[in-house]
This record gives sequence, structure tokens and C-alpha cells, in this order.
Amino acid sequence: AWVMNRWILKIKTQPFILEMPDYRVPTFRNIVIRMWERGREFVIQAGTMILAISVVVWALLYFPRPAEVANDVRADFVAAQTISAAELESALQNPESDLSQKLDHRISGAYIEQSYLGRFGKTVQPVFDPAGFDWKITVGILSSFPAREVIIATLGIIYNLGADVDQGSDDLRSIIAREKWSDGPRKGQPIYTLPVVIGLMVFFALCMQCGATVAVIAKELSWKWALASFTSMTVISWAAAVLIYQIGSRL
Repeated sequence: AWVMNRWILKIKTQPFILEMPDYRVPTFRNIVIRMWERGREFVIQAGTMILAISVVVWALLYFPRPAEVANDVRADFVAAQTISAAELESALQNPESDLSQKLDHRISGAYIEQSYLGRFGKTVQPVFDPAGFDWKITVGILSSFPAREVIIATLGIIYNLGADVDQGSDDLRSIIAREKWSDGPRKGQPIYTLPVVIGLMVFFALCMQCGATVAVIAKELSWKWALASFTSMTVISWAAAVLIYQIGSRL
């Protein structure tokens, strides 16, 4: 705020004068009218932007969707099973069976990995590497732009657990605890170390991973200010996560 006021906006100190209104108990009619006007304004103006952003992120996570990806995952899954072919086929035909659900989760994870956003996450992963984030965390960050809590569902899909997991999922916690680097200079080392976890929490605490906030800034000011706010907060969040990881990993 000091930097913005000192060098960008160049706002001089001004006296703050606020005329206090008379305090009265609001009437039910005025409350309803106020709620309707504000709710309608938000849905029409900001809501359309939020919907557009959400659709774009969903499309980037969903497409492309070639059939050969599912076929390859299914073939590898079937080859790894030790039960008879008849039992396996019967289990896969039942959507409620454990094997059928595991196969669906693996297919969903494979589709996310090769989606446009998944490919982009792998491409920009070197940018987040100084913070200790692998490509899966990077894709989770990118997909959670509309709402930061989406990262939990995204990680659930990537780790073949499905999108219905939450922060209390024992399976997700167990996988995260065992996750290790598969290549690079940190091969075999745990990914979710304490510096990485703290850095990730600080990143989400500082960044503007909220499509509604960006949409409201664009509505109230302009898209220039919305993009500038999002970019600056992302850079600050990235720098804080990198600082935490680099210092924490050396202690």
C-alpha cells in the first residue's frame, strides 16, 4: 500500500471527513429491496464474468479428450490385475465396484495430465520449481483460479482418487505423504516437505485465486486494474513461496 501510494497512485494525505447518518431500525421492505438490487447487480455484471472464467478453466482441464488415452489406461489397468478375465470383466461392468471406480479415476487423472491446462502446467512447472512445486501442484494452482479450494478436487483427480475428495480425505493425505520426485536432481525425495507445505499455504493466502474478486475489480475499475492486481499478487505470492522453500530447505 505504501509503494502504491508513494510512487504509483501518488496520493497526498487528505483529511478524512465522514458524515454519520442517523441510526434507525431498517424496515423489512427496504432490506428486501436492497438485497434484490445488490444481488441482481452482482449476478448480471460480475456473475457473467465469473461464469465465463469458470467455463474457460473447465474447458482447458477437459479438452482434448482422445479416446486412445482411455484405451491405453484401461489396457494397462487390465494387464496389472491378477484375477481371472471373467471376474475382471464382471467387475468393470459394475459401476459401483472398486475396480471400476479405480479405473475411472485413473482415466480421469490421465485426461487431466494431457489436457491443455495439464500440458501448460508441465510447461510452466520450472517457474514454480524454486518453490518446490512439481507439475501436479502447478496444475492444481492453475486450475484453482476461479476458487482456491478447487486445488483439492484437482489433486484428487490427478492422484486417481476422483473429484469428490475433500481436505479430510485419508486417501489423499496418505498419497501426498508418500509422493516423491520421479526425476531431476531431487529424484526419490519427498515432494510435500514442511517448507513446500508452508510455502503453498502462504502462496494461497497471498495470491488472488478468486475469479469473483477479479471480476468485481474489473467491474468497479477496469480490466487493466484487475489484471494488474492479479499479476502483482501472484508475483508476490510466488516470491514468498520461493523464499520460504529456499530458506526452509536449508535449515
